[in-house]
Amino acid sequence: MSEELIRQAVANNAAWCEEMCRAHGVPGAFAEGSWVNLRHAVPYYPHLVTVEPGVSPESALGLLSAETTRAEGLFAVKDSFADLDLSAGGFSVLFEAEWIHRPGSAAAPEVPSAQVWRRLTTPAELAAWERSWADSDDAEGAFPESLLDAPVMFLGGFSAERLVAGAVANFSGEVVGLSNVFGPAEETSATWAGALSCLVREAPGVDVVGYERGDALAAALEHGCSPLGKLRVWLQKATGE
Repeated sequence: MSEELIRQAVANNAAWCEEMCRAHGVPGAFAEGSWVNLRHAVPYYPHLVTVEPGVSPESALGLLSAETTRAEGLFAVKDSFADLDLSAGGFSVLFEAEWIHRPGSAAAPEVPSAQVWRRLTTPAELAAWERSWADSDDAEGAFPESLLDAPVMFLGGFSAERLVAGAVANFSGEVVGLSNVFGPAEETSATWAGALSCLVREAPGVDVVGYERGDALAAALEHGCSPLGKLRVWLQKATGE
């Protein structure tokens, strides 16, 4: 069962990467057990995601060397099953993380803070969400408005009517992926409780998947998520740099 859940989490994450790139006008493609997109310049998103275990280094490096226009000077690879060694291609591990799962049958966690969470549905709300996510007024366009019409939900946590926390939920297959969870640094546990509680309300009975590390992983596990397996993100500098 765990293997099937990892595959669902991986597929959901690849679908989210594709959704984001498509919203920015640079869709990717699936090939040789991977999702690949060498053209995009969307910050924090990989250029290749393995969606099947056992992808060979030769296959991954071959996809990355395909003739295409690079949008930036770094290639990032999400090694979804932590079974890909790209060191021979000049890559090094940027970080490791853990896939997580929360069953749809689990009750909503108790929200221990004064935050009020709800789904955001308008361009103005999305713009406010972006500014809070980036902690900046210069985030316009990071999450295009077209995502409001995609199988995606933006969740916002409000304190005294000010948006202070949030998350993204994307739907694929039989699961919903929770990502981009943010909030006050000292309230990570409360933020996860609020985001999960809101998601349970908005998508009752749907299993939640995603991946996290550090304090965010600890908060996710505290509120009913279980670890499924590791992933790695590899980073390479472009040739000549």
